[in-house]
Amino acid sequence: MRFSRILRDPVKFQRAENVGIVTLNRPKALNALNHPIVKMMRPQLKEWEESGIDRVILKAEGGKAFCAGGDIKDLTLPTYDGDYDSGANFFREEYQLDYQLGTYSKPVISLIHGVVMGGGVGISCHTPIRVATEKTLFAMPETDVGGGYFLPRIPIPGLGLFLGLTGQRLKGADCQHGHVSTHTISSDKLEQIEKYLISLPQNLVAEEISEAIQKFQVPIGDFSLASQLDNIAKYFDDPKSLLELVQELESSSGEWEQKIAKKLRSMSPTSLAITFQQIQDGKNMSFYDVFAMEYRLAYQCLRHEFPEGVRALLVDRDNNPKWNPATIEEIPDSLMQTFFEEKPNAWHPTKPWQSNQ
Repeated sequence: MRFSRILRDPVKFQRAENVGIVTLNRPKALNALNHPIVKMMRPQLKEWEESGIDRVILKAEGGKAFCAGGDIKDLTLPTYDGDYDSGANFFREEYQLDYQLGTYSKPVISLIHGVVMGGGVGISCHTPIRVATEKTLFAMPETDVGGGYFLPRIPIPGLGLFLGLTGQRLKGADCQHGHVSTHTISSDKLEQIEKYLISLPQNLVAEEISEAIQKFQVPIGDFSLASQLDNIAKYFDDPKSLLELVQELESSSGEWEQKIAKKLRSMSPTSLAITFQQIQDGKNMSFYDVFAMEYRLAYQCLRHEFPEGVRALLVDRDNNPKWNPATIEEIPDSLMQTFFEEKPNAWHPTKPWQSNQ
């Protein structure tokens, strides 16, 4: 009976030598994060940290996905009945986990094999060592989970904002070119690298572990976005506003510009405006303050267009969302102020949860 219970656990924990191993265990759901996973991971990580574990390996079962994001449908359905606290509580605890991993006192190595999107990015992109394979597929269709900190710090002009606004996917070695991963290995070496990480001497810092696993690094070739980097820098490096960015793309006769402009126009105008300001503001914010901002944004988005996007894509599946406002031009300053205005400290994900804040 104990064996069958372990099989049902959405996340598994193992200690090998002095290494803690976290394994996401929802392969049929592409290891999507849900509330039980978050609730189980946080105390286990804290226990390991306090018990003197030397390092942590974060991986996933199934081979198809490291983590395809949060379990968005289950998160959103309660909002249709006016229950916003359930979703806000999940976001708060998810962000606590992201923040915990990003400030963990021991090195964390994320083996981001397969699909890594949304919430999967949140639990991995803030860890110091991120190992991709040729089968890694990265995207941020939503830019919370610390994206306001991670994306503007990608050291390629404009790339963070471009990835955040367009949801552009990066595959395999492109993740290392785009600074999403720190290493790229062959997927058939995953088991070997895990054993190697366990066998390394104790008390190594992240830089020493990173150097040690260079022996598994494969050639990464050219960046598939290399021919687009000049345009990405031109339009996305330091635009004055979202509207000006889109209008400049639309006024160009270039095929690339027209394609990107059309893509941006197909998305929720409000979500684009939020993402734009979030990434621009996040450039100069601390890791702590970014999560305070993003938790406020998530709480408000549950009450605005997030449920409509989920309805159109995952519930009714009509792919015909009714955005309000319908265009970027129609977004009032007062709406943006609603999302970005300061809230009491209790809103920060590291603070105790209180209903109806």
